[in-house]
Amino acid sequence: MVHRHAIGVTAGWLLSWSALQAAELSVSSMSMVQGTSANVVVSGKITGEATVGVTIVLGVVPQPGAVGTVEFTPAPSVDIVQLGDPWPGAGTFSAFDTDRTTSSTWNGIVDDDGEFLPEPETVSFDGAVAGFPVIASADALGVWEVSLSTPAVDSSWQSLATTLVAGTITVVEAADPPSQPAGEAGFAKNRYISLVAANPGQQTALRVTLEDLPSPFESFEGTRMWIAGPQETSENAGKVNPADAPGWPTFMASRLTCQPVYADWGSLGPIHVFDDEIVPTATYEIQAISEGCDTTDEAQYSAPLAVTTSYYWGDVTGDCGVTPCTPPDGIVDIVDVTAVYDKFRNLAGTPIKARSDVDPSLPNRLVEIIDITRTNDAAGGASYPFAGPSGCP
Repeated sequence: MVHRHAIGVTAGWLLSWSALQAAELSVSSMSMVQGTSANVVVSGKITGEATVGVTIVLGVVPQPGAVGTVEFTPAPSVDIVQLGDPWPGAGTFSAFDTDRTTSSTWNGIVDDDGEFLPEPETVSFDGAVAGFPVIASADALGVWEVSLSTPAVDSSWQSLATTLVAGTITVVEAADPPSQPAGEAGFAKNRYISLVAANPGQQTALRVTLEDLPSPFESFEGTRMWIAGPQETSENAGKVNPADAPGWPTFMASRLTCQPVYADWGSLGPIHVFDDEIVPTATYEIQAISEGCDTTDEAQYSAPLAVTTSYYWGDVTGDCGVTPCTPPDGIVDIVDVTAVYDKFRNLAGTPIKARSDVDPSLPNRLVEIIDITRTNDAAGGASYPFAGPSGCP
């Protein structure tokens, strides 16, 4: 049997025949870039309730030092998003806006089309309930509290003790994009891509999109991965751990991973990224996003840096008669083989390790005999020998 009750605008959760039970309503804290829109998510938790209904009202309140505005989007009849299926089997729910304040900093919903389940049948739920889109002005910066309140109104529902957990919206400047390293560190490479992250002193993550790949790897175009935690690496051809090669220069090397890794990337200098996903004749785009921003919202990302690898497999350099060795020249020949061989011998004036390390499928941050062999095979016309990208699950 379905009963419908007219519920006025109320903040909080009124959910039960019994005042002995309790529930929780909470706002997820988040960050967003100034001048963009984002979705404030409200989650709920109930256990063993006999009846179901929900009323939610939010307010956004600037905290000391905040400038600009954060407001609910200006279409209150359509700006509420019901998330998931909060109470499966308990009836259908139709979200409708009940914001009668005419204020851009208050908004609310009522879901009041639920089936009353007679005891001892009960409903339990723990998860996202609704989303409230907000927009930050172009000059917004700072912290806004997202409050939940409980004004008293007439209702045929009996009271339920509800814990209300406020959240925050932190508005930040857009992350600056990474840039190409200066000098040899920025030259095209076979199995590495290189960048210098911006935003020193800030926690950001760096997303890599496999933008343009050669045959037979085209199916992985559009794959998005993340730069993993950096590993300090020795420039010595036969050593990885800097402690094993005292006095040798070092560089920061990172793999790719499937989840964001937040760090002060901008303080690290040039970063050389290696992985099975990094192949010759390819283009990758790298973007930064600030910690706390919604990684599913493209508006929260920086502009992209496009990085290309060597156009030909095995093309390491055009000339090592100068220092540093020149960039790849579109020809794979004895010059490339000799350059890798000389790097293997740790001779002066040879390409850096990120240019010379071409083997195995997951480069091992070493320059060995097999790297020389692979380059020699490429000079003889051999095709790329590895399986290539595997993407993320």
